Amino acid sequence: MLEPYDILTSATSVAAEILMEEGRLGVIAPGAYADILLVDGDPMKDVTILGQDGRNFPIIMKAGEFHKNST
Repeated sequence: MLEPYDILTSATSVAAEILMEEGRLGVIAPGAYADILLVDGDPMKDVTILGQDGRNFPIIMKAGEFHKNST
């Protein structure tokens, strides 16, 4: 069974490496695609909070624009 860190790394920086998009995907940096989730909770302690139909995401940004902002 994978640890939460390994799951999150696989979904972000490892995926970017596979797609040969390091520096543009899987990071928060100038020039990178701005897909950002604000998580209500600590996915490093309980990664299942990421899979609950978005209930734990008060903010969702895609391509630098808000798609959900319930703060």
